[in-house]
Amino acid sequence: MLDIGVYPLFISQLFLGAPVAVRAVSTFTATGVDLNCVMALAYATGATASLVSTLAATTDNRCVLYGTAGQLHLTGRFHAPSGLRIQVFGQEAQVVASPTTGYGYHYEAAHVQQCLAQGLLESPLLPWAFSLQLMELADEVRRQIGLRYPGE
Repeated sequence: MLDIGVYPLFISQLFLGAPVAVRAVSTFTATGVDLNCVMALAYATGATASLVSTLAATTDNRCVLYGTAGQLHLTGRFHAPSGLRIQVFGQEAQVVASPTTGYGYHYEAAHVQQCLAQGLLESPLLPWAFSLQLMELADEVRRQIGLRYPGE
């Protein structure tokens, strides 16, 4: 959960904010590793998110946002998208390329360096409150699936 499961939670929180309801189920290995996790989130706006993380299969790591007028598809790995496909219903899809280098993590490191150089203790793009909210959400998922770590 705290390895790959946090990524779909992050992207849903980034686009939709904090959910008002969370449901999660998981399967575990014989040694207690959370192998698969499926999460359903509901939001006050009426939006929902269907999320999955798994170590049992190779997935395409995609993110698609569906709306009443169309859909937005982050192409490539959702945490380092290579582009964006915008499909407005009744129109031809548009593809916007966004070449990346590596897996995208260096952008995070560069942003931290920029913040430190400016004397900032908190990112204006991703404040501490966002991170705390994300970890509280991950903890709720862990609680629902029965995942506890040594020392808890």
